[in-house]
Amino acid sequence: KWSDWNKPINYNCFISSKTRLKGNAANLNKNDIVLIHAKRNGIIGIGYISYVPIDKENIQENDYITVEPIMVLENILTIDELTKNNLTTGYQNSFTSCDEAKFNKIIDLASIRSTLNTRLKKLGLN
Repeated sequence: KWSDWNKPINYNCFISSKTRLKGNAANLNKNDIVLIHAKRNGIIGIGYISYVPIDKENIQENDYITVEPIMVLENILTIDELTKNNLTTGYQNSFTSCDEAKFNKIIDLASIRSTLNTRLKKLGLN
C-alpha cells in the first residue's frame, strides 16, 4: 500500500543490449527530487535519488537507481486533477523531466510546500 511507503525503491537500470542508463534515467543525479507517479492513480508522493550508478556509460547487471521516500501525499493528485490544471506531461513516465514551474505547481496543488521544505532541510536537500 502506497500510504505505507517508507523504504527505498530500487529501479533496475540494466538492459543487456545497452551498456548505458536507459532513457531519461541518464539525466538523473544523486539527490535529485522526484515525483512518484502511480499508473491510473496520479502523483502519490515525493522522493529523492539516493543512488545512481557511478559509471552511467557502463551499467552492470545489478545496477539500480534508488529512490528514497520524502513524503507520501495524504491526498493523491489524481489524473483528473492534473489534467484540469494542464499538468498532463512531464511526470508520468519513467524519470521524465519535470520543469521547475510545473513541479512547483504540483507542490502547491498538493498543499505540501511547508512540510516538504521542512523535510528537505532535515535531509540536507534544500
